[in-house]
Amino acid sequence: MKTHPTYLRLQSWSRIAGILYLIVIAGGIFSEVFVRQRMLIRGDALATAQYILEHETLFRSGFAITLFYLLCNIPLLFIFHEIFKNTHKPLVKMMVFFFLTGNTIEIVNMLNHFLPLNYLKTGAALEGLGEAGAASMAYMSLINFNTGFGISLVFFGCYCILIGFLIYKSRYLPHLIGILMGLGGICYIMNSFTIFLIPDFAKHLFPYILLPCFIAELSFASWLVFKRISLPPSANELKK
Repeated sequence: MKTHPTYLRLQSWSRIAGILYLIVIAGGIFSEVFVRQRMLIRGDALATAQYILEHETLFRSGFAITLFYLLCNIPLLFIFHEIFKNTHKPLVKMMVFFFLTGNTIEIVNMLNHFLPLNYLKTGAALEGLGEAGAASMAYMSLINFNTGFGISLVFFGCYCILIGFLIYKSRYLPHLIGILMGLGGICYIMNSFTIFLIPDFAKHLFPYILLPCFIAELSFASWLVFKRISLPPSANELKK
């Protein structure tokens, strides 16, 4: 039996999507865990400023890598739209909206990532600001970035819930991956609102509540790369 050409195209695209998704995951872990969270020394603006200046190349690399994976999100979303567009059109449109909204918030929020260097490099030269003032401004920019990042994850969590449902409904991928993505989305939303409402508790919850998110997205991306999408039972799902 001749394989449907649309299915062959979607299989190729699914592998590209998986590679892009792995880039996004790796870039996100590097930028957040090994750059921003290390640079931000809670309660000590001067120590934070000193650490940033001593590791300026690492700080700039974190910014560049984040910007790169945010760019990768655009073709990734396009491929997801093509894969799932005939599964449930209203939900696909909603998924695209939440994804683009979260990605846009994070792109705009990248200014708060780079501002600390601007303050520390030139802020001290401004009249009346001084080194301590520049350090305080740099510190607050990183705090503001974390707030903006938390906001973006609310929208990204909604995207995860929706694409989890689309995965489950489409039968292109195992139902378990759809369930994991849905649970991951719930965890993203819970994490953000815990940070906003109960910040002291969020510090202890952070590493545990995001673990399901990492497992879900890594499973999804890995399946797309190594297994790719499966042929659905009905050829109608492949029609344009």
